Amino acid sequence: MIFHFFAGFLLVCIVWIAIVANPTMLVAQGIEQDPPAPADTGFTPDWNWSAEQFMATEIMYAFGGQKHWKDKSWNLAFDVVAIANEREVKRLSYQWNRSTNQCIAAGTTPDGRPWLVNFSDVTTRTGTATVGGKPVLKRELSQILATTAQDFTEHLREMLLPFFLLDSGVVLTMAPDTTLPDKSQQTSGLDAGMMQSGGGPSGGPSGGPGGGPSGGPGGGSGRGQLSTLIAEFTIDSLQPSIYTIFVDNTRGIKGVESQMGDRRAFWWWDKIKRFGDIRLRIATRRETFDRDVAIQYENIKLGKFELKEEG
Repeated sequence: MIFHFFAGFLLVCIVWIAIVANPTMLVAQGIEQDPPAPADTGFTPDWNWSAEQFMATEIMYAFGGQKHWKDKSWNLAFDVVAIANEREVKRLSYQWNRSTNQCIAAGTTPDGRPWLVNFSDVTTRTGTATVGGKPVLKRELSQILATTAQDFTEHLREMLLPFFLLDSGVVLTMAPDTTLPDKSQQTSGLDAGMMQSGGGPSGGPSGGPGGGPSGGPGGGSGRGQLSTLIAEFTIDSLQPSIYTIFVDNTRGIKGVESQMGDRRAFWWWDKIKRFGDIRLRIATRRETFDRDVAIQYENIKLGKFELKEEG
């Protein structure tokens, strides 16, 4: 069935298989030098906000500002690339019209055929799909649209998490301050069979919560206290996605633990860079704690442009 071809391009599943037993940790490794972004004067504190709302707003403005995010006049395009053992194993391409919610997703099936999904509205999951230039069967279309839309939503949220924290259906909670692990506490590489369907490594690094490093939340040593904000996305069906965000005193994100049901991962963040005239900050590379698996965001484009079918 065509659906099986599309199941192959689920980068999220690839990542969960690779690191199923460990909690996510995203750590900023460095910020590429850019001219300072213009001040966003749209941030007017409301002293009736809760501590959680105030923290989420400060994080958002540290990454570009709510005023720019609410401006629907600019579109977004990007590639998501999965890399294992220094080899590219999967690539997805997305184009998103923020004002109309049109979205074009493209990739390649395991047997090398190009596929393309063109959503007239990605939120309502309406659109068309082709594989090898031919329309998919009508009975398979709804499942393909649903799967592709879910992939896009997860990739977009992970890339631009600060801008989703104040959405409806997100429950915010403050947690005690904590620390992050030192990079010297890295562990050995993942099992060579991690990319195979149906399983991953039998165990994870020993130490912190869920088998994570000993310096993280719930661990012992660390460098400096970080504020902790938990965001629970209750809109994600019966199993909400939970992100625990660790921020420094400038409200820059230093780490994120994430969990979706029993699926967990563990990452570093690298190469945080500003994009477009609005200077949105995006981490263009994320790596697992042992650095055997990486997700890269490439060909990022922000601005006014027309979406084109290229698959």
